Amino acid sequence: MGPSLELGSVAARIIENTRLGVWVIDADSRTTFANAAMATLLGATREELIGSLLYDWMDDEGRRVAAENVERRKQGIGESHEFVFRRKNGAALWTSLTTDPFVDDAGQYAGAVAFVTDITEQRTKDTERERLWQMLEESRNEVYLFREGDLGFEYANRGALMNLGYTLEELRAMTPVDLKPLFTRESFLALVAPLASGDERRLVFETVHRRRDGTTYPVEVRLHRATGTHFFAIINDITERQRARQLLEASEARFRALIENSLDLIILGDAEGRFTFASPSVTTVLGYTPAEFIAKPALEHIHPDDHQAALAELARTLATSTARPAEFRLRHRDGSWRVVSALGRNLLNDPSVGAIVLNARDVTAERALEEQLGQSRRLESIGKLAGGVAHDFNNILTTIVTCTDFLESAGLPAQALADVREIKEAGERAAELTSQLLAFARRRFIRPQSVDVGALVKERQRFFERVLGEHVELRAHLPTGLWPALADPTQVEQVLLNLAVNARDAMPRGGKLTIETANVTLDESYAATHPEVSPGQYVQLAVSDTGEGIPAEVLPHIFEPFFTTKGVGEGTGLGLATVYGIVKQSGGHIWVYSEPGHGTTFKVYLPRAESAPTAVAQPEPSPIARGSERLLVVEDEDAVRRVLVRSLEGAGYTVQAMGSPVEALAWARAAKGAFELLLTDVVMPGMSGKELASTLSTEFPHLKVLFMSGYTQNAIVHRGALDQGVELLAKPFSPGALRDRVRELLDRRGPKE
Repeated sequence: MGPSLELGSVAARIIENTRLGVWVIDADSRTTFANAAMATLLGATREELIGSLLYDWMDDEGRRVAAENVERRKQGIGESHEFVFRRKNGAALWTSLTTDPFVDDAGQYAGAVAFVTDITEQRTKDTERERLWQMLEESRNEVYLFREGDLGFEYANRGALMNLGYTLEELRAMTPVDLKPLFTRESFLALVAPLASGDERRLVFETVHRRRDGTTYPVEVRLHRATGTHFFAIINDITERQRARQLLEASEARFRALIENSLDLIILGDAEGRFTFASPSVTTVLGYTPAEFIAKPALEHIHPDDHQAALAELARTLATSTARPAEFRLRHRDGSWRVVSALGRNLLNDPSVGAIVLNARDVTAERALEEQLGQSRRLESIGKLAGGVAHDFNNILTTIVTCTDFLESAGLPAQALADVREIKEAGERAAELTSQLLAFARRRFIRPQSVDVGALVKERQRFFERVLGEHVELRAHLPTGLWPALADPTQVEQVLLNLAVNARDAMPRGGKLTIETANVTLDESYAATHPEVSPGQYVQLAVSDTGEGIPAEVLPHIFEPFFTTKGVGEGTGLGLATVYGIVKQSGGHIWVYSEPGHGTTFKVYLPRAESAPTAVAQPEPSPIARGSERLLVVEDEDAVRRVLVRSLEGAGYTVQAMGSPVEALAWARAAKGAFELLLTDVVMPGMSGKELASTLSTEFPHLKVLFMSGYTQNAIVHRGALDQGVELLAKPFSPGALRDRVRELLDRRGPKE
């Protein structure tokens, strides 16, 4: 610790009352004493200083310097230098610091005493002067100092030397008159006489300067009396100002031309909200002449529903000069409404304008496009939710459907068997709803192929007629030469069926349903107004009815799952949602045209296939498939895994079941591949089914693989279509379907067999 100070002593009173800060620290740089002046300098109390580290009052750079000083003090070296501390409030304290070390009785370094003088004000003034001169030196304006007597230059900044092309030594041999060809020495002396006499404090005038190379440029001179013997001049090159003057009339003419030819609306208004000017573009945008437009009260042009918002926006615009955005609907001369996006600014106090300026653009088409995009994103979000829910339900339904199959063959009493069958039917209905949700979410498995849509319509026409009933007349226009479409034929049939049923329900008193096909090319212009469409060739399938039509407020929601205008119990609200999902998953597009009282047309666009349609053989029903092979089943859901094992063991197979791919991999290697088929879920924690199958197929080439999944967003499926050569059993499935697929795959000869 440092030496104690008895405040009763004369030395202590001197230290306590001196204006110098006195600061004592020990060998660990911890404060042991600080006088009142030191505390005041740091903006702290003495109690806050005592015990604090010297470094607590420094920034990072200060700590580095202080650490070096401590090492010198330990060597007995005292120092005087400038140093920056940090006051308690964080402000910088510039000081002149004198430090002296002291030692203890053993001669060891025990601390130091510092005498601190506040030089912050002086350093600030010095810094400000340096900054001012630096600004003058670096200024692009010309700055000169010349003598009053002989007018000789003493100083010129860098801007002056660069502009004129002289060196400072060359300028010192010259006078201002040498730079100003419009002046003689006598006329210049007469000009500065009011400054010399003190009658004027500053002179401002325009003249011309001549460079070293003889070229001239216009300047504005600001001349001041610097001292009793010198003048100070700041010169501004006004070449651009004069050029601006010369271009002003041309600029005004161009501005007038811009206003008169702008595609945007330029509208001026007064404080009462009356339109006082409209650009000629008002004719293009709204159908009025400018005179007709401003002749009517402003509110007559604005949609009634937007009146309150427009008046509130006017009030806000009047309260500020900042440009404010607004959007409202203006009536076209033909009675329709145009959505305009406007930027309004209050320039009533600008004498050159004296109005509220509105710059407005017709954004009707853009807002319609945004609405389409918003609807698409909303459907996409709903689809993700629906797909996730359906995926979880598939595992549950697989267990339910399989267990009811077990119970049906368990010899139950009649009533119990009837209950089981009710449960099974409910499960199958739930599976159908889940399938529809997956279709909407674009996560149902599809097998796209080349399809003759016209032939499909003809083949199923009688069926559709029975569905529609006698009160609806079905017409089909199916021209020859139709391109093949790339789609899953069963899904196309589902689309047609759902649209036909929807049309039938829209015609309760009867009507006509028309199905049409056509080859269409959707170009870039169509895609620009339909953001979900990729330009290309499509097969169009149009379904039109003469029903009640769809109200405008309902139209944006018709593809949302569970949205329906029917009464309770009259529909699930999944029909059109299913159509939407199938079309989108097929890479197609669907568009609706409808007006209340004028019927509805659904236009489905399916991408054109490159190859000709091929007939698909229908599988023949087979007896219960049995076998004796050894199977490896991998499923992370316990309930699903148990029913899988029971189904397969009941058909005679030897089954090894695992709950994770890692366990399955270890068992398979230990068994040295002594099993014929891997039945695995696709989505599992830690390792996917595809990764497991890939590893085992590499090690055991004879192995056959059957995947299970109720979710298409995984590694073996892209946009719902299976990868080439992949075998998949979609959840939920019955025990019979499981046994059939396993037997069919085991009996299939491999490429090397």
